[in-house]
Amino acid sequence: MALHSVLVHLVMNLAFQQPAVAFVERESGVLPTLVVYLAAGTFGFAASAAVTDAVYMSVGASGALYGIMAVMFVSLVQNWDVVERLWRQMEKMVGEMLVWSTIAVFAAIDQVAHAGGFLVGGLVGVAVMPNTVVRVLHDAAVGDEEEEVGLGEGKVVARSATYVVETRPMCDLLIVGWVVRVAALGIAVTLAWLVVTTAVEGTGRDTCPWCNGPGIY
Repeated sequence: MALHSVLVHLVMNLAFQQPAVAFVERESGVLPTLVVYLAAGTFGFAASAAVTDAVYMSVGASGALYGIMAVMFVSLVQNWDVVERLWRQMEKMVGEMLVWSTIAVFAAIDQVAHAGGFLVGGLVGVAVMPNTVVRVLHDAAVGDEEEEVGLGEGKVVARSATYVVETRPMCDLLIVGWVVRVAALGIAVTLAWLVVTTAVEGTGRDTCPWCNGPGIY
């Protein structure tokens, strides 16, 4: 994940990593973010090794960054009721992934590592991220400002919302929450075992011929 092909490759990854990882760290903490980053990046490399030719080598942190993106996507879905312009943000995120996937078809980009990192990053994120809830405050005492907007003869009071990320104890999780977390971790571990086994046996290259090709990003 530290090794990159060229300087442009490194700059592109850092340009996305700095704001994205910083956002997830602020919301969920350093340790859970690090776990997701390493798990997604490692699984992405393993998935690539399982289905691509042995003569190619995948480098870069894109698999790990796709895992971070998956955590952000899960956070949007989890807090859909308080996120402003939810669909626009989801469309932007999906659009970025589609653009990179399209470029990967024509360039030396490891789409398998991207897909694997996103999948396992989302699963591990569900399993290890803290029990956080986003609340919206409209109390002027915490800094919200009210603004009167004239509309014809009437007036509408518009308030700027303040979003607060509240971390709750893990013991407050319902049984359903624990079941989802354990299931997500179990699926991630199972996928990792299957990918490593396939990579060692070398059978994945026959089942996924379209995956073969150079992957440097």
